[in-house]
Amino acid sequence: MRHSVFLAALLPCAAAAESVPAAAVPVATPALKRIGDTALDAASVLAWPLHLQTADTLLLAGATIGTVSLLGADTGLYRRVGRVNWTLKRKSIFDTTVHLGDGLVDLLVLGAFAFGDERARRTSITGIEALISAGATSVLMKHIFRVPRPSHGARDKRYFRKFRDDAFPSGHTMAAFATASVIAAEYPGTAPYVYGLATLVGFSVMKRGWHWPSDVLAGGALGVLIGRVSVRVNNSRVSVALTPGGLGVQTEM
Repeated sequence: MRHSVFLAALLPCAAAAESVPAAAVPVATPALKRIGDTALDAASVLAWPLHLQTADTLLLAGATIGTVSLLGADTGLYRRVGRVNWTLKRKSIFDTTVHLGDGLVDLLVLGAFAFGDERARRTSITGIEALISAGATSVLMKHIFRVPRPSHGARDKRYFRKFRDDAFPSGHTMAAFATASVIAAEYPGTAPYVYGLATLVGFSVMKRGWHWPSDVLAGGALGVLIGRVSVRVNNSRVSVALTPGGLGVQTEM
């Protein structure tokens, strides 16, 4: 009898549970999925060293050798760059082009692509992810190497000084080349122009006394690498994820 009463009490509960509409179960909407995918891509681009391919590794090795070879010539090259004077209407063009390496300006440029077609929107997202990674990489390396800026003493370049010393690498140059790399990958015809403007940013930050030539070379190379990785991640849906064997890289074509 007791069992009958217990079963009779459970039946209404079971019926009520079955009557719950399917909509009550949370389902990821396309917008939420897109946000999640973008967050995963951004995390993957932040881990850009994990995604280097053979060509990227060769570029990184070449940039490293070039940067090291410039260390002894940094002060002399810096003084030579200081003598370069390109003007337009009696105003140095470097006073204008230096702003093209400002992260906010690059964000505005890439944000404008978001109002275009599918390729333009992909360029916007890919470029912003590259800028985030470039900013994080720049800050980390600056605080590791701690190089005083030339404006603090242009006759001698030293490493591992005070925590506030942040010349190496050039963040402006890194941002400019990361942006240029993404735009050139999506719009190959623009490559000479966007890379040319990025190069002017490198000259500009030296003219301002912010960076040494080796800072600019390293920043430019890292910017290109980060931009290339960001394009590859977004085109193939590569992401860093936890797997049964530990931290791994997943690819979704």
